[in-house]
Amino acid sequence: MGGAGKEHSGKSGINLLNKPFRNTTLSPAEITSEEANNKCLRLEKKIKLLERELEGEKLNRSRVERRVDNLQRHIDNTKPLLGPQDSDDTIIVEFKELMRKIRTWSLKFTADVPSLLNIEPSQDELDIYRQVNTTCRTREGLLAVLHDGKKRRVFASGLVAYVISNSILHSRDSPSLLPRILEPRYEQDFWLEGPLRNHVACLEQRLHTSGSKIGDRELNDWRALTVELLTKATGRKVTLPEDTGVYLELLETFVMRLMAPWAAFDDTLRNLSNILKDAVKFSHRLRRQRPCWSVRFPEEIAKGNITLFYDPDTMLDPKIDDTKGGLAEVRNLPVQFVVCPQLLKRGTLEGDQFNRESIVKKAEVVVEQKEAR
Repeated sequence: MGGAGKEHSGKSGINLLNKPFRNTTLSPAEITSEEANNKCLRLEKKIKLLERELEGEKLNRSRVERRVDNLQRHIDNTKPLLGPQDSDDTIIVEFKELMRKIRTWSLKFTADVPSLLNIEPSQDELDIYRQVNTTCRTREGLLAVLHDGKKRRVFASGLVAYVISNSILHSRDSPSLLPRILEPRYEQDFWLEGPLRNHVACLEQRLHTSGSKIGDRELNDWRALTVELLTKATGRKVTLPEDTGVYLELLETFVMRLMAPWAAFDDTLRNLSNILKDAVKFSHRLRRQRPCWSVRFPEEIAKGNITLFYDPDTMLDPKIDDTKGGLAEVRNLPVQFVVCPQLLKRGTLEGDQFNRESIVKKAEVVVEQKEAR
């Protein structure tokens, strides 16, 4: 029995050894294939996750677009607080039209003048004359201009533009040589009655001098909104306020005093009042805009410079083609006449960029050309 048991045990061990053995070690090719399969599974899961996130983002975008559409419909159906806002091109066209009317009015001064011998300008008058022509620092310089009919017309046009720029269209920080009675100081809204105009001017000046407490955007929004609300409150009037009419008469009388000695006829100075009224309308339009618009003559003369030199960056002589080069030479040429002021803008319709001022239209001048030899 013992032998039989041993024999059975031995056979069992032999059978186990003879059983086929399964090798669990994978070949390199099999390992690579399995890793690739696992990687594909992970990528598929990530793609499904990203697809779900994408659907969520599309849903969020759809919600935002609906909100934007609703907001736009609300804006379109809501009456804006500010008045009609004009493009730069529209303002430029209006400005050019005002200057054109001044040039047309000045055509009367081409007629021969009976005599210039009795002209005795005061120093205050000469100071104003030289803002338009720097050679008019003396009586002799003035007479040299007035003896030429064409120069006399350009001179008359520039003088009216200067007076309007420093009165009706007066810029807050621009130097002015007009008599005290004509200088509007901070007043600009001549379409308003005097007391109301003074209150607006004083309040605006106080806001301007408040320092950094009020931003430029807020200040200009306040100005445009105030002018718009006052326009609606006072209504559209066919005639200007009585005290504005008195002020315009003073301006007209002042211009007549400047030009009467070299006007050919008594009616040469007529119809100037219509141009002054148009200037008030243009001023009103500028004040309703969100950007801050200014009209200024070159300040170099007002600051005491004897000669004004051509600057193609701020001035334009229609007879000089800036596109052909050679600007270095014309920069050294003296300016004979300043015919039209600069038109400048600070800020945009969107309510930004109030920290810089740009020239929208250059000052129109006549440059003293060198005679060909």
